[in-house]
Formats: sequence, structure tokens, C-alpha cells
Amino acid sequence: MGECIISTKKNLNFENSQQKVKKIVLILTNLRILIKSEKIEQEEQHENIVNENNDENSDVSIGLTNILNINLNMQYLSLNCKFDKRNYFFKIYFVDLKFFNEFSALIETYRKTKVYRELLIRKSDLFFNTELVILKKEKIHETVDGVCNLAVDQGNLGTLSITNLRVAWNSTQEQNFNVSIPYLQIEDVKLQKSKYGMALCIKTSSQTVKSMRIGFQIYPEEKLKKLAKLIKACWKSFFKLPYFGIDLADIEKKLNDNQKNAVSSKNEIFEINKSDEIFFNFHWSEGLIEVDKNLGLAVDRDTIKHDTEIIWRLGI
Repeated sequence: MGECIISTKKNLNFENSQQKVKKIVLILTNLRILIKSEKIEQEEQHENIVNENNDENSDVSIGLTNILNINLNMQYLSLNCKFDKRNYFFKIYFVDLKFFNEFSALIETYRKTKVYRELLIRKSDLFFNTELVILKKEKIHETVDGVCNLAVDQGNLGTLSITNLRVAWNSTQEQNFNVSIPYLQIEDVKLQKSKYGMALCIKTSSQTVKSMRIGFQIYPEEKLKKLAKLIKACWKSFFKLPYFGIDLADIEKKLNDNQKNAVSSKNEIFEINKSDEIFFNFHWSEGLIEVDKNLGLAVDRDTIKHDTEIIWRLGI
């Protein structure tokens, strides 16, 4: 629920951290990369395994949050990932440029939409002139003034906003003292006694940051109870139809924007010559143009007679 497939690529070679290579089907979703053994795919055995298993035919599920960086060269796509404070490297062979562009657009969009999925504290872009910045597909259910955040001993008055995606609070006394708590990060919501009296306590849970307890207080107590009931209802409702800030339409838009920017940049630098394109395609088909591994570029062997590595060393 909430997860959607962005792209699927079959008949790829996959090399894991132990340098074992196998044939795989690679599936990109809005939350992770799912690497399935072709044998499992053919047998239609669908499993969700968070980390890599010793079984060569098992799946590998890599959350987009765990990806540190990606790189594409002439032969493979490499992924540097982190699980449980350890780094892992994966190589996926025979990835075409189109798939790499989809993957890059997915990663970029995912990182720009973390407000939907991560607890954020003291961020300048969460509020504008004390007003909550509304996200795509977000609706405010209630805004309550005079809510005290118990994060500091003296308390801090502010405004609490309850939406269909998160609970957000902003101080009316101190600029950029705020918090945004997505329902995805909430583990528990309850009323409990504090040294200031009865308080609303929201407990968060995350794989990337330490668990937190965030307390709020408002008078009278009946109003506090009503607030807790509303947050619980919205929290429960969110998981019936979750939204994580990214879907297929977002990726397609990002790809189109990137393509337009690339074409615009090219047109500013040079005008494409049709005769050059025909010349290149002919030479490529005749084998006169080939990929030089030393340069990582296509070269014309009629022009470059010598080993490019030797030319590079001589500085010619």
C-alpha cells in the first residue's frame, strides 16, 4: 500500500559485495530497488527481504534511504549502500542510459520529498510567516493556537497543525523553532502526566534517527483530549491509504524537465548538424567507431592509430 512500480528491467547481471554474479530482474519503486533472481521471477515466488541473504536465489531489497551514491560507466551501474552502519557495493551490468536516467530522477525526487517520510526539526522551509507550507496532496484538518511545546523546561508557545500527512508545530516566540512529524514516523500517541500536568506525548520511531518523545500541552484538559483523539484518527487513516511524497507521475515530470533542460543547454552551445549524425551512424555500423576503454569515449580508429593510453602518458 503506497508503493508503486516506476520501472522494470530484465536479463541483467548482478554482482553483490561477495563478487557473486547472477542473472536478475531489477524493479524500481518509489521506495526501494528490488533485485530478484530470474529463477525466482520465473517461479513467481515473491518475497520481501530487507537485507542480502546467503542464498544465491534470494531477493535483495534496497531502500532508497540506504543509497549513498550511484555511478554509471560504460559497463555497469554501481551502487554504494549502507545497512546497519556497514557499507555495501553492488554492480548491475548492461544498464542502458534510459534506465539510469529513470533511476537518477527517482533518487533526486526521493531526496527532495523527505518531509513526507522523515521527522524534521528547526527547518526554515517548513513554515512561511508562521504559516505551514502545504505539501502536495496535503490537507489541514485543524490548526490550534496556544499549544505549548515541552521540549524545553520553560515551555514554548506556538501553533499546532494537524493534517492528513503529519503533525507540525511552530513557535510564535522563536523563529525556526519548529517540528514536522509525519504519521509514518509515529509509534504511539497518548496522554500522560508530566511535571507540568497532563500532556500529549507523541513517540517517534525511525531507522535513521533516534526514537524521540515530543510533548505538547494546552488548556483546558478537555481540549487536549480532543486534540489527541483527532491525531490518533488521522494517524490511523493515513495507513489506510498512505502517500510517501513520490509516485510515477513525479518521476515522469522530472524526466521531462531534465530532458528539456538538456536540449536547451545543447542548443545554447551548438546546432546539431544532420550530416555529422549520418556520418557517425555509418561509421558506428561499419565498426570504424568504437568505445575506447582508456577514455570511456567513442573514438574514430581511422584518425587515432595509436594506443590512447600511450598518447595520454606522452601528453600528445
